Amino acid sequence: MSTEVEVETSSEYGICKECGNKNTSHGLCKPCISLYFQQNFGNWTSGNKRVDAAIQESQLNCTTGRGFFEWIPYSKFENIEYIDKGGFGKIYSATWKEGQICNLLKNQLYRSGDQKFKNHLKCIENDHITKCYGITQDYMFVMEFVEDGNLRNYLRSNFFKLEWSDKIYILSEISDGLNYLHHKANVIHKNFHAGNILSTGVTNLITDLGLSRPANETGISKDGERKIFGVLPYI
Repeated sequence: MSTEVEVETSSEYGICKECGNKNTSHGLCKPCISLYFQQNFGNWTSGNKRVDAAIQESQLNCTTGRGFFEWIPYSKFENIEYIDKGGFGKIYSATWKEGQICNLLKNQLYRSGDQKFKNHLKCIENDHITKCYGITQDYMFVMEFVEDGNLRNYLRSNFFKLEWSDKIYILSEISDGLNYLHHKANVIHKNFHAGNILSTGVTNLITDLGLSRPANETGISKDGERKIFGVLPYI
């Protein structure tokens, strides 16, 4: 009985059809996907060596399907629409015609097909932090699109419809994301408020890490002055 449970747990993502080893994520095996990426480094460039190096590092070290960036040519997007202006840049929605990588078979990548995405800023890998898929023209980050907007707007429209269990669920998801930032990524958000949490009512995602800093940073400049982060209503 214990042996069966152990085998099932260790084979959670199945076996890689390329090398026969266990997948490290759904449809992906770290050694195979990293090798594929490495063999294709010469087929693309962002035009900036530092950006290229950051993307390549994420691809060589990825362990899950959420753990790497791509350079995504701007021509791969359609239905581009302006949404809003954030604290650090303009935000657009678009349809990524090919979609994200979901499998590697016989040295060929398989993608998810048309997906709607949002261009924004930095992201860290966690189920409750907006997923960053890559970088495109003008060094815009391509992130998952959340149709219902931010938590502030969601609560404004739905607050009196929510049960206490719904509110606790929202808080638990946000807490999970913050816990990851603080204890796994060693990052402090520094601009955390309801406008920077995207909500569908089912999933709640922390976003906009443009002001985030390492958790061990003192917040004091070289000349001894304290640094102030965030937007005025939330400082």
